[in-house]
Amino acid sequence: MNLKDKVAIVTGASEGLGKAVALKLAEKNCQVVLVARTKVNLEKVKKTITRKGGQALAIPCDVTKPTQVKKAVGQVKKKWKKVDFLICSAGIWQKMKPIDQATDREVEELTDINFKGVVNAVRFVLPLMRKKNKGQIVNISSQSGVKAKKGQSLYCGAKFAVKGFTDSLKLDLEDTQIKVSGVYPSGMNTRMFAKAGETFSAKNFMRVEDIAEVILFILTRPKNISLEEVWIEKFTRERD
Repeated sequence: MNLKDKVAIVTGASEGLGKAVALKLAEKNCQVVLVARTKVNLEKVKKTITRKGGQALAIPCDVTKPTQVKKAVGQVKKKWKKVDFLICSAGIWQKMKPIDQATDREVEELTDINFKGVVNAVRFVLPLMRKKNKGQIVNISSQSGVKAKKGQSLYCGAKFAVKGFTDSLKLDLEDTQIKVSGVYPSGMNTRMFAKAGETFSAKNFMRVEDIAEVILFILTRPKNISLEEVWIEKFTRERD
């Protein structure tokens, strides 16, 4: 599929996987809408895209706030009157520990961003896709959203919720031309872990650029092909 002039909203686009996906889409001449909380980081990503001749719109937005998400989607509707792709990539990590050691703030912030942020983005973008009866939603969950992990009960709970939401959304849209994909990667080399206070290194985890390539592949399949669930693991076996 040719992505020229397609409109894509990417949440969590200021860094990590969201940024990598946004850059890949821009390289394919997609109109990229960058959504994240930190304006200065969004502007840096936008500058990188425009410097290379791409098109991007930066919208500071907290996906946990329905009014902000609705306003952001309204800006996109006013400018392009459509959304072809929604990539829900915004997410945070909670330092591994038993749930009874989690603070009220950790519980609220993690569930709001990792789950409610996906729900908010989808519910405000979906009417635009329904109007055109086409589009594609890609929800980024985690391997922790399909496999229980020790010390990650809160994180797993939110990511499992994303999977349940995504699977049900597919059923809700089965009579439309709107595709829904769930992506479940294992650990990626991002600042997410360090920002949560983890002391282990993520440098040997998967590169976000490689995961972005997978997402680009999902979005560029023929119209009659839908990659509905993609699990991604790092390949560590040595070649012969």
